[in-house]
Amino acid sequence: MPYTVTLHIYDLSQGIAAQLSKQLLNKEFKAVYHTGVSLHNTEYFFGQGIQTGVPLQTPFGKPIEQRVMGTTSKTVKDIYDWIFSQSTDFSESSYNAMTHNCNHFSSVFLTFLGIQGFPQEILEQPEEFLSTSLGSMFGNMFGGKSNSQPTITNTETPNKEYASLYITDPKVFICDDEDLINYIQVVSENDETKKSLNTILAAYNESQNYKTTFLLGQQNKIALYEVLALISTTSSIENIPEDLTPSNLIPSNETTLIIPFFRYLNNYFCNTKGMIDGRKNIQLFVPLMKEIIVNQDKNIKVAVLRSAFAMSRFFTPSMQKNTQFFEFLLKEAVAYSQQQGKESQICLNLCCGAIGRMLISFSSDAVLANELKLKVSNQLKTEDLKDSKAPCVRDLSKYISLKTGKKDDEEFF
Repeated sequence: MPYTVTLHIYDLSQGIAAQLSKQLLNKEFKAVYHTGVSLHNTEYFFGQGIQTGVPLQTPFGKPIEQRVMGTTSKTVKDIYDWIFSQSTDFSESSYNAMTHNCNHFSSVFLTFLGIQGFPQEILEQPEEFLSTSLGSMFGNMFGGKSNSQPTITNTETPNKEYASLYITDPKVFICDDEDLINYIQVVSENDETKKSLNTILAAYNESQNYKTTFLLGQQNKIALYEVLALISTTSSIENIPEDLTPSNLIPSNETTLIIPFFRYLNNYFCNTKGMIDGRKNIQLFVPLMKEIIVNQDKNIKVAVLRSAFAMSRFFTPSMQKNTQFFEFLLKEAVAYSQQQGKESQICLNLCCGAIGRMLISFSSDAVLANELKLKVSNQLKTEDLKDSKAPCVRDLSKYISLKTGKKDDEEFF
C-alpha cells in the first residue's frame, strides 16, 4: 500500500529574513528554512537527535509550504528500524547548523523512502549565507564551510574481545505459560483477541514472529503487564496504543506489580519502537529505576536491571548528562561485586553490560568517555573481575584494560 509523503517547509525567521536579509547581508533570503517529513500521521525531523511530532503541531509553527513529494511503501516498522540505525549519525551531538542540520536529515530520509527531489535551494542556503561578509564572520562558529553533505553510514562492528558489551541481541522474558494463558483470558475483550493473543504465545514459543491487532481490557494490571510483555516480543508491538505504552502504565508502589511491569518494559525496550519511546521518556524511567532498586528483594532488582541493560543500548551522552544513569549503574555494580550468591552475580553482570554498552556508545565524546572510564577504574576493581564466569563482567574488565593499557607500553619506548 503506498503512503503519501509530504515535506513541511518552515521559516524559522517568521518573515524577518525576507524583510531584512537584503539590507543586512546584501543578499536576499526568502526564509530561514527548517523542514520535516510527514507520513503515517507523524512528522519526522532532526534537532536533538531524530524527533517525531504530530503533523502541523510541532514547535516550528505553521509551515510556509506543504509539498507532496510522492509515495512510499515503507511501513512504520521499516521507518523505526531505519531511525534506530541512524541514531549515531543523527545524534544530538552531531547536529551542525551549517553542514548537518534538519534539512540534510529530511533529504536523507526522503532518499530512504525512495523519493528524490529535495529542494536544492534549501540545502544550499548555509553556503549562500557563508558567502556573505557577515556569514563568513560566523563560519567558524558553525563549523566552517562544507561543499558536501555528511556521509550517512553505520559502521559499528562488535569487537570480539568484548562482544557481550554490544548487546546486539537483548533477551526478552515472559511469565510461565500456564499463568500467561490465564492472563490472556482476563484481558481479552472478545474471542478474536483471545485467539490472536494465544497465537502470539505459540509464535513466541516457536521463536516465530506474529503481527495482529488486539483489544485489551485493563481491569487487572498484572494480567495486562504480562500480556503486553508477550506482545512486545513480536512486531505486534506496533499496534500497542499510546495509553498502553509503559510511560502511561507506571505501577503504584504495590510490590506485586513491579516485576510484571519491568518484564513488559524490558521487552518493550528490546524493540525499535520501545527504544524511540524510551529516549523520549527517559526522564521518567531513570528516576523510577533509581527509586525501585532500593527494594531489598533480589528478584525485583534483577527485573529492574534487565530493563536498564536493555535501555543502555539507546542511551546518548546528553541523556547521561541529564540523568547520571551511568553513576547509578556503577554504584550498583560496586555493591554487587562485594556480594555472594547467584542473584548478586546476575545483577553485577547486567550492570557491567549496561556500563560497557554506554562506554562504547559514548566513545565519540572522548572527554565524557574518558571521564567515565576513569570512574570505573577507580571504583570497580575490574582487574579482579577478569576471570569472572559472567560474560559482561569479564568483557568489561577486558574493555577497560584494552583502552588504558597503552600507557604502560609507552614506558618502553
